[in-house]
Amino acid sequence: MKPSFPLLIVASLLFVSLASCRKEVGKADETMLAAINQATGNCKPVGFAVAIRDNSGNTTWKNLFLKWYDQNGRLTNVKLDFDFFGGTQCCPEISIEYGELIYTADEIHLRDGPYNEDILRIKLDAMKRPITSWYDGHGRAGQYQFDTTYYHYDGSGRLDWIEQHRRFTPASTETAIDVWKFTYDPDGNLVLINRPGKFGGYEFRYDYTQLDHGMTSLHMLSGPTKTLEYLDLIKFERRHRISEVIVYAESGFPNIIWSYGNFVVNDMGQVTTYTQLSDDSPQRYTWYTAWDCNSSQMFQTKNPTQQEFLDKSLGR
Repeated sequence: MKPSFPLLIVASLLFVSLASCRKEVGKADETMLAAINQATGNCKPVGFAVAIRDNSGNTTWKNLFLKWYDQNGRLTNVKLDFDFFGGTQCCPEISIEYGELIYTADEIHLRDGPYNEDILRIKLDAMKRPITSWYDGHGRAGQYQFDTTYYHYDGSGRLDWIEQHRRFTPASTETAIDVWKFTYDPDGNLVLINRPGKFGGYEFRYDYTQLDHGMTSLHMLSGPTKTLEYLDLIKFERRHRISEVIVYAESGFPNIIWSYGNFVVNDMGQVTTYTQLSDDSPQRYTWYTAWDCNSSQMFQTKNPTQQEFLDKSLGR
């Protein structure tokens, strides 16, 4: 992996690059965007999975998240099993075989059904946005076993900054505290998440010739924040299709890179399949998203097959 400049320098170059891109491509047509949003507004990603090809050409299928909604369109049950590398590694960041969403006046609880334990509790503000989340991994998965995160929004309702308090083990007395600031480009795409006054953070790159239609993504800031994103509770804003996310270490050098490519879309422009770009040919990992557009045709099993994903890829 080639070294990179520190994040502050990268950030400056990034905004110059983005400005140049917009001059060449132009801002997304708002009328077209509104029409697409109206056409796909009732469509939800109800499943996300990865097909892993080994050296012999055999493929292993792994479901990363599954979602079931009630007749009113409210999320009721989930399956979650993902890690920082899109489900391709041994150790999940979050793992729930079958979870239940329990709603109160201003809180949502994610309960792990087989263990009868709350994994995540989310407090909502008056606009039904998360303002605090409490995560307890119960020693079963994740880099951090405890995570309390506070969410703050700007005047337009986007995530502005969050504050994370995390501990590794129940016996640990040391809490890691991080504040993450969110920065957006003029088109409203999230382009940076970094810790003010420090190197290191996340850089987001986009294909400004393609609009985003709800693509399910791999990259994550943490297991609990990715869970909230998968539960439709927070949104990392994207108006264009994301192409790459780079994580920089505190030294300012790249640490993790998620590169998205080889996209397949359905008739409504929603991404149904993509790969993590690498030197492998054919690609070793392929991710699939299953879409549902009327909340009435949920998966009938807790572990659907690849064919079931392909059958639902058109959002029917």
